[in-house]
Amino acid sequence: MYHPELFISVDSETDGPIPGPYSMLSTGAVVADGIFQTDFYVELKPISPKFDPEALAVSGLDRDRLIKVGTPPQQAMSQFDRWVSQVCAPTNAKPVFVGFAAPFDWMFVADAFWRHLGRNPFGPSAMDIKSLYLGRHLPDVDRWGLTGRRAIREGVGAEHGVGEAEIAPAGIVTVAQVVVGRRQLDAAPRDGGDPRRDPAIFFAGTILSVWDRLIACN
Repeated sequence: MYHPELFISVDSETDGPIPGPYSMLSTGAVVADGIFQTDFYVELKPISPKFDPEALAVSGLDRDRLIKVGTPPQQAMSQFDRWVSQVCAPTNAKPVFVGFAAPFDWMFVADAFWRHLGRNPFGPSAMDIKSLYLGRHLPDVDRWGLTGRRAIREGVGAEHGVGEAEIAPAGIVTVAQVVVGRRQLDAAPRDGGDPRRDPAIFFAGTILSVWDRLIACN
Protein backbone atom coordinates (compact mmCIF):
# COMPACT_ATOMS: atom_id res chain seq x y z
CA MET A 1 0.00 0.00 0.00
CA TYR A 2 1.32 3.42 -0.97
CA HIS A 3 1.97 5.99 1.74
CA PRO A 4 3.16 9.53 1.10
CA GLU A 5 6.54 10.39 2.56
CA LEU A 6 7.53 13.43 4.59
CA PHE A 7 11.18 14.43 4.57
CA ILE A 8 12.26 15.61 8.02
CA SER A 9 15.71 17.12 8.37
CA VAL A 10 17.36 16.27 11.69
CA ASP A 11 20.53 17.43 13.41
CA SER A 12 21.91 16.55 16.84
CA GLU A 13 24.65 17.87 19.07
CA THR A 14 26.53 15.34 21.19
CA ASP A 15 29.37 15.17 23.70
CA GLY A 16 31.10 12.17 22.15
CA PRO A 17 31.44 9.88 19.12
CA ILE A 18 28.95 7.12 19.99
CA PRO A 19 25.68 6.86 21.94
CA GLY A 20 25.59 5.06 25.27
CA PRO A 21 28.97 5.96 26.74
CA TYR A 22 28.29 9.51 25.52
CA SER A 23 25.15 11.65 25.36
CA MET A 24 23.01 13.41 22.80
CA LEU A 25 22.76 16.94 24.23
CA SER A 26 20.31 18.42 21.76
CA THR A 27 18.30 17.43 18.75
CA GLY A 28 16.28 19.46 16.32
CA ALA A 29 14.22 18.85 13.22
CA VAL A 30 12.46 20.75 10.48
CA VAL A 31 10.02 19.60 7.83
CA ALA A 32 11.82 19.87 4.48
CA ASP A 33 8.78 21.01 2.52
CA GLY A 34 10.13 24.10 0.78
CA ILE A 35 8.65 26.33 3.49
CA PHE A 36 10.84 25.22 6.40
CA GLN A 37 8.67 26.72 9.11
CA THR A 38 7.58 23.59 11.02
CA ASP A 39 10.36 22.77 13.43
CA PHE A 40 11.24 21.07 16.71
CA TYR A 41 14.09 21.54 19.19
CA VAL A 42 14.97 20.14 22.59
CA GLU A 43 18.02 20.06 24.86
CA LEU A 44 18.56 16.91 26.90
CA LYS A 45 20.01 16.00 30.26
CA PRO A 46 23.17 13.87 29.71
CA ILE A 47 22.76 10.14 30.27
CA SER A 48 26.38 9.51 31.25
CA PRO A 49 29.12 11.32 33.18
CA LYS A 50 31.55 10.60 30.34
CA PHE A 51 32.22 13.22 27.65
CA ASP A 52 34.82 14.14 25.07
CA PRO A 53 36.01 17.76 25.45
CA GLU A 54 36.52 18.26 21.71
CA ALA A 55 33.04 17.01 20.85
CA LEU A 56 31.54 19.14 23.59
CA ALA A 57 33.33 22.20 22.24
CA VAL A 58 31.85 21.59 18.79
CA SER A 59 28.34 21.41 20.27
CA GLY A 60 28.60 24.87 21.82
CA LEU A 61 26.42 23.70 24.70
CA ASP A 62 26.95 24.11 28.43
CA ARG A 63 26.94 20.51 29.68
CA ASP A 64 26.89 21.50 33.35
CA ARG A 65 23.77 23.56 32.72
CA LEU A 66 22.09 20.65 30.94
CA ILE A 67 22.84 18.35 33.88
CA LYS A 68 20.74 20.72 35.98
CA VAL A 69 18.01 21.91 33.61
CA GLY A 70 18.12 19.68 30.53
CA THR A 71 14.94 17.84 29.58
CA PRO A 72 14.97 14.25 30.88
CA PRO A 73 15.73 12.04 27.84
CA GLN A 74 12.53 9.99 28.01
CA GLN A 75 10.45 13.17 28.12
CA ALA A 76 12.49 14.75 25.32
CA MET A 77 12.10 11.77 23.01
CA SER A 78 8.39 11.54 23.80
CA GLN A 79 8.05 15.17 22.72
CA PHE A 80 10.00 14.47 19.55
CA ASP A 81 7.88 11.39 18.81
CA ARG A 82 4.66 13.38 19.26
CA TRP A 83 5.95 16.12 16.97
CA VAL A 84 6.82 13.62 14.24
CA SER A 85 3.34 12.08 14.54
CA GLN A 86 1.69 15.50 14.37
CA VAL A 87 3.49 16.66 11.23
CA CYS A 88 2.87 13.34 9.48
CA ALA A 89 -0.79 13.04 10.49
CA PRO A 90 -2.43 15.38 7.92
CA THR A 91 -1.38 13.18 5.00
CA ASN A 92 -0.74 9.93 6.90
CA ALA A 93 2.84 10.27 5.71
CA LYS A 94 5.81 8.10 6.54
CA PRO A 95 8.61 10.17 8.12
CA VAL A 96 11.95 10.03 6.33
CA PHE A 97 15.03 11.01 8.35
CA VAL A 98 17.25 13.40 6.37
CA GLY A 99 20.66 14.55 7.54
CA PHE A 100 24.03 15.88 6.49
CA ALA A 101 26.36 12.99 7.38
CA ALA A 102 23.12 11.26 8.37
CA PRO A 103 24.65 8.08 9.84
CA PHE A 104 26.05 10.03 12.79
CA ASP A 105 22.85 11.88 13.66
CA TRP A 106 20.62 8.87 12.96
CA MET A 107 22.81 6.73 15.24
CA PHE A 108 22.22 9.00 18.23
CA VAL A 109 18.54 9.68 17.51
CA ALA A 110 17.72 6.03 16.88
CA ASP A 111 19.53 4.97 20.06
CA ALA A 112 17.64 7.57 22.11
CA PHE A 113 14.27 6.55 20.69
CA TRP A 114 14.87 2.85 21.30
CA ARG A 115 16.54 3.37 24.67
CA HIS A 116 13.78 5.57 26.10
CA LEU A 117 10.63 4.74 24.09
CA GLY A 118 11.29 1.27 22.71
CA ARG A 119 10.68 2.36 19.11
CA ASN A 120 12.00 4.68 16.42
CA PRO A 121 9.41 6.53 14.27
CA PHE A 122 11.97 6.95 11.49
CA GLY A 123 12.68 3.24 11.17
CA PRO A 124 16.03 1.67 10.28
CA SER A 125 17.16 3.99 7.49
CA ALA A 126 17.99 7.60 6.67
CA MET A 127 18.64 9.79 3.63
CA ASP A 128 22.15 11.23 3.62
CA ILE A 129 22.59 14.56 1.83
CA LYS A 130 26.25 13.86 1.06
CA SER A 131 25.33 10.59 -0.67
CA LEU A 132 22.42 12.22 -2.50
CA TYR A 133 24.69 14.95 -3.80
CA LEU A 134 27.33 12.47 -4.96
CA GLY A 135 24.76 10.31 -6.75
CA ARG A 136 23.03 13.24 -8.43
CA HIS A 137 26.27 14.79 -9.69
CA LEU A 138 28.25 11.80 -10.96
CA PRO A 139 30.57 11.78 -12.88
CA ASP A 140 31.48 15.42 -12.14
CA VAL A 141 31.55 14.65 -8.42
CA ASP A 142 33.38 11.34 -8.15
CA ARG A 143 35.08 11.51 -4.74
CA TRP A 144 33.64 11.50 -1.22
CA GLY A 145 36.01 14.33 -0.40
CA LEU A 146 33.97 16.56 -2.72
CA THR A 147 30.82 16.20 -0.59
CA GLY A 148 31.73 18.56 2.23
CA ARG A 149 29.42 21.38 3.26
CA ARG A 150 31.26 24.12 1.43
CA ALA A 151 31.66 22.02 -1.72
CA ILE A 152 27.96 21.16 -1.85
CA ARG A 153 26.90 24.73 -1.25
CA GLU A 154 29.13 25.96 -4.04
CA GLY A 155 28.19 23.03 -6.30
CA VAL A 156 24.48 23.78 -6.25
CA GLY A 157 24.79 27.55 -6.03
CA ALA A 158 22.96 27.80 -2.70
CA GLU A 159 22.43 31.26 -1.34
CA HIS A 160 22.12 32.64 2.18
CA GLY A 161 20.00 35.39 3.58
CA VAL A 162 22.64 35.69 6.31
CA GLY A 163 26.35 35.67 5.61
CA GLU A 164 28.49 32.70 6.58
CA ALA A 165 30.54 34.76 8.99
CA GLU A 166 27.39 35.71 10.86
CA ILE A 167 26.14 32.17 11.39
CA ALA A 168 29.43 30.29 11.44
CA PRO A 169 31.63 31.24 14.38
CA ALA A 170 34.88 29.34 14.87
CA GLY A 171 35.02 28.68 11.13
CA ILE A 172 32.05 26.29 11.11
CA VAL A 173 30.37 26.41 7.70
CA THR A 174 26.72 25.41 7.45
CA VAL A 175 25.20 24.10 4.24
CA ALA A 176 22.61 26.85 4.15
CA GLN A 177 20.87 29.27 6.46
CA VAL A 178 18.52 27.31 8.69
CA VAL A 179 15.04 28.37 9.67
CA VAL A 180 15.63 27.91 13.37
CA GLY A 181 18.97 29.65 13.08
CA ARG A 182 17.38 32.59 11.34
CA ARG A 183 14.87 32.91 14.15
CA GLN A 184 17.52 32.58 16.84
CA LEU A 185 19.68 35.34 15.41
CA ASP A 186 17.05 37.81 16.61
CA ALA A 187 16.28 36.01 19.87
CA ALA A 188 17.93 35.69 23.27
CA PRO A 189 20.45 32.80 23.30
CA ARG A 190 19.62 29.75 25.38
CA ASP A 191 23.00 29.77 27.11
CA GLY A 192 23.04 33.48 27.85
CA GLY A 193 25.80 34.23 25.32
CA ASP A 194 26.10 35.00 21.66
CA PRO A 195 22.92 33.82 19.90
CA ARG A 196 25.08 32.74 16.96
CA ARG A 197 26.44 29.96 19.17
CA ASP A 198 22.98 28.45 19.58
CA PRO A 199 23.31 24.89 18.24
CA ALA A 200 19.94 25.23 16.53
CA ILE A 201 21.74 27.38 13.99
CA PHE A 202 23.79 24.38 12.94
CA PHE A 203 21.09 22.14 11.49
CA ALA A 204 23.58 21.08 8.87
CA GLY A 205 21.08 18.68 7.30
CA THR A 206 18.43 21.37 6.87
CA ILE A 207 19.12 22.28 3.31
CA LEU A 208 16.83 25.15 2.20
CA SER A 209 18.01 26.07 -1.30
CA VAL A 210 20.46 23.15 -1.36
CA TRP A 211 17.61 20.72 -0.72
CA ASP A 212 15.38 22.32 -3.35
CA ARG A 213 18.09 22.25 -5.98
CA LEU A 214 19.14 18.67 -5.28
CA ILE A 215 15.56 17.39 -5.44
CA ALA A 216 14.88 19.37 -8.62
CA CYS A 217 18.06 18.15 -10.29
CA ASN A 218 17.41 15.98 -13.35
